Amino acid sequence: MGKVMTLILLNMASACWIAYYVMQLVSLSLVWTVAIGCILALPALIFCILYYLLNEIANLPEQIQAWKGSVQSVSKSYKRKARREMQQAELQGRKVKLKEVFSIGKALRDLMSFRDEFDDISDLITGVVLVGNPLFLILIGIALAVTFTLLPLAIITGWVFIF
Repeated sequence: MGKVMTLILLNMASACWIAYYVMQLVSLSLVWTVAIGCILALPALIFCILYYLLNEIANLPEQIQAWKGSVQSVSKSYKRKARREMQQAELQGRKVKLKEVFSIGKALRDLMSFRDEFDDISDLITGVVLVGNPLFLILIGIALAVTFTLLPLAIITGWVFIF
């Protein structure tokens, strides 16, 4: 992941320097200089997305295990509770009480929270699919090419500017 951060910093530094150099060379206004810098820094945005996805992918197995463990523990406790209440109702021959109806609402609320956690995990899985997408890989290749074109250009213009 440190290599992706290095690419981001190299691209940002190159884009800023080339935008500044073009501003000095052609006497551009600050608005045009910022616009050129932003356009040249677009590969850094792609690398930031890649960094975020790789960071989330690295944490994905732990998140899935935590979600699975919490679902299993809650489902076991609800199974035990439901079994115990059914046995008590059969022994006493009574009807369902209002308290038991409210416990169903609590169970549904817990299920909704699990659904929200699963939505977060499914978003991460979508990111995993994005990393494996050939078009995204081509986009990363183009961003690498632009970065490694800007870097020597920035070095050359820096030498020209100094001397």
